[in-house]
Amino acid sequence: MLTFVLLSVLLTLAWGWRLYRSYRHIRLQSRLAFLAYTPLPDGVRQRWRARYPALSPQEAARVEQGLQQFFRLFARNNKQALAMPSHTVDALWHEFILDTRAYQAFCQEAFGRFLHHTPTDSSNRKQQQAMLRQSWYGACHDEGLAWQQPVQLPLLFALDYELGLADAFDPGLLFPPAAPASDSLYGGTESSGDSGSDSSCSSCSGCGGD
Repeated sequence: MLTFVLLSVLLTLAWGWRLYRSYRHIRLQSRLAFLAYTPLPDGVRQRWRARYPALSPQEAARVEQGLQQFFRLFARNNKQALAMPSHTVDALWHEFILDTRAYQAFCQEAFGRFLHHTPTDSSNRKQQQAMLRQSWYGACHDEGLAWQQPVQLPLLFALDYELGLADAFDPGLLFPPAAPASDSLYGGTESSGDSGSDSSCSSCSGCGGD
């Protein structure tokens, strides 16, 4: 009798875990679809374009794609702290946040909670490195690139160079990056201590996990 009860409990737990994983998968796909098909408010676009009048429509579209990529990284793994390596994408994110009602509603639909913008502590280099690496792993994963030796830079890390910004973050400082944390959705294991690479970002901002 006791064996039957224990078996029933184990089967119930296993079934419940499968249902929970299925629910999380469906929820993530719904959020990714929302991100893919929800454009930024026109007012946000217009105010941001006024700050960067030299950008062509194609370049502006690339920057918006960069912000969409950053949002996808957070949607997939919102327990990890991420850094924003692109100045132009960060400026667009700032502009969106200023439209507080629209941004709050967007975050609730896309992430289930508010996505805060938190400037990183420039004196804490190890924290910056960890956040930048998580963004690097996630961006490579998003584009199907091997994070160790990508055939091209992921969008978030390439944009400022493509646009010719003098203060573009140097992605070469991330090579060779430490492996991602084992509990990350991107797989791998976290190496202990500092990797030795100077991957600080002078004006990085980011978002933190729970």
